[in-house]
Amino acid sequence: MNRPFGLIAAVLALAATPRIWAQETTSATPNVLRVGPTQKFPSIREAAQAARVGDTVEIDAGDYAGDVAVWEKDLVKIVGVGGRPRILAGAASAEGKGTFVVRARGVEVTNLEFVGARAPDHYGSGIRIERGSVRISNSKFTDNEFAILTANDAAIVLEVEGCEFSGLVDQADRGNALSHTLYAGAIDTLRIEGSYFHNGSVGHLVKSRARNNLIRYNRITDENGISSYELEFPDGGNAVVVGNLIQQGRRSENGVIVSYGAENLRWKENKLEAVFNTVVNDRAFGGVFFDVRGPAESMRIRYNVLVGGGEMRVPAGARVGDNVRASSQDFVDPGRFDFRARVSTKWVGIATGAEYGLPIELLPTKEYRHRASTQPLRRAGRLTPLTPGALQTVGP
Repeated sequence: MNRPFGLIAAVLALAATPRIWAQETTSATPNVLRVGPTQKFPSIREAAQAARVGDTVEIDAGDYAGDVAVWEKDLVKIVGVGGRPRILAGAASAEGKGTFVVRARGVEVTNLEFVGARAPDHYGSGIRIERGSVRISNSKFTDNEFAILTANDAAIVLEVEGCEFSGLVDQADRGNALSHTLYAGAIDTLRIEGSYFHNGSVGHLVKSRARNNLIRYNRITDENGISSYELEFPDGGNAVVVGNLIQQGRRSENGVIVSYGAENLRWKENKLEAVFNTVVNDRAFGGVFFDVRGPAESMRIRYNVLVGGGEMRVPAGARVGDNVRASSQDFVDPGRFDFRARVSTKWVGIATGAEYGLPIELLPTKEYRHRASTQPLRRAGRLTPLTPGALQTVGP
């Protein structure tokens, strides 16, 4: 019997149960603070200063130039209404750190766009999380030194869902910092689902030192960027990587696409589950699909589709199998990132029943849908045939 790793139960429980911040209570009656040119609060900064525990801050659609803020009250919801407001950082940064700085539990950020964060230390962040728990959904991050950056605080929980991230636009800025698009420090949990990362800037598209990582149903594609790794877990930890389209662009500065344990194994448990992903190498001169270091018995890499030249570097004895080598002819339109397998492709539906060899918790229940969302899979049950790779929907 295949028993699920401890991470699967722990992190999937986080995804399936009410948010930890939803369980908090407050004795005060929450208020709605409205931000906009005709509202009580003309700036986001003023609303942040006035917000109390449990309040909702509604921001009217429009552009907010240099309107940076610090959030220190628990259970605050920050929501764009009437469209998606754009916060144009310009030369401004809260505390010299970023557009939003968060030090609170249960903060929710929904439907905002963060543009142009810069800071004197070149770590300017769209959202800088210094402590607490934050959920970010349906938001966009463009041309920031870091889109999201967390402190090294083992109590932080970060959830990202349905968001879009791209790197620095100004070529001159790219030489000033690594500019990881999303960088989670040594936190408790990182969950990313249904999000789109593209066009990186020297650093990695996603880098996480978290103890627990749940990375599912995303598109992590460098495209015309110059990122290094696409997905990295430098300190190991528990990582579940399911149903992602991951692509290394032609201009990437590093041949490694997914890296695990490259620096050290910080955490007590160090386990990697990488299943049902489509990993694409578009570099002309080789590459490494998975570069994994750690205890072999805790590493499982199965039912992935590997496209392009390259190799896997994994410990001897790791559970590696049922991965498929594919060519561009196997997909509907890879030039447009349509990596649905053609109905005639020979490996469609080859994973059936007991052949999975996986805990049911690792079988995909959704797939990525462009742009920055997911769609549920229609399956009759565990025995329904599955196709290796990130996308179960088959094309013409």
